[in-house]
Amino acid sequence: MRVISFLLFVFVISGPGNRAFGQLTHSFTVSGRVVAERDTNLAIVNAIVRFNADNGYMFQTNSDSAGHYEFRIKKANFKQFELRILADRETGSGKKNEPFIYLTSVERRVFNTADSLERYTVDFKLKRSSKGCYFPAILFKRNSLDHYYETWQDTIELGFYPDFDYAISMISQTIKENPTMVVEIAGHCSLDEKNPKELSQKRAEQVKQELVKLGVAPQRIIAKGYGIEKNIVKPGTIASARSEADKEKLKARNRRCAFKIVSWDYKTE
Repeated sequence: MRVISFLLFVFVISGPGNRAFGQLTHSFTVSGRVVAERDTNLAIVNAIVRFNADNGYMFQTNSDSAGHYEFRIKKANFKQFELRILADRETGSGKKNEPFIYLTSVERRVFNTADSLERYTVDFKLKRSSKGCYFPAILFKRNSLDHYYETWQDTIELGFYPDFDYAISMISQTIKENPTMVVEIAGHCSLDEKNPKELSQKRAEQVKQELVKLGVAPQRIIAKGYGIEKNIVKPGTIASARSEADKEKLKARNRRCAFKIVSWDYKTE
């Protein structure tokens, strides 16, 4: 198992200089388990757990083969601390050739040391997704960089989010909460669109810029246009649709930007 844990013991010499943080100098332990969201019996190995205190102290450890982690704090001179859970390419169940990856959501747990507890027990659950998974796609109007806002229930059930703002917010949040993740934004066009290669690239670049505006590092996003190379709805299926409205829904599924995790190797400089 990877070992990147920082020293987990804090020794503070008491004195007048520590009064800014109060007189909270008791010792305590923070521990818990990291498991799969839909299978709490499945331990997650090498999940990254961070401990941040309000006086600037930060410690980090990884969950072990049983999904367990622990921090032992001695003579804490801070009033509040926060726990965060993160994942990277090494995070998983520990099984060989596992077909899944495990993603974190926005999980920050805040605690007050004024409670004077001797032990805090905090468990985390990670979401499971297929390797190389796609996030919900964004759909576009014909020959345009304009996206759909309409709610198409049957489209949503197939994994698309026509609401552009919601999709961008959700995707940016996931990328930021998984700090080593690199994603590809794949732009696509339908057969009835003009200059599909160029248009699909512009769609991918537009979505990338929106993610960058929300704070995602541009180096973590690869924008690539595929034109009509990877249509997911074939011409025969579109032709067999009963109405023009149904045909438009099917064509819109090809006019999309899809998101794929391509790497867990990003490192901040």
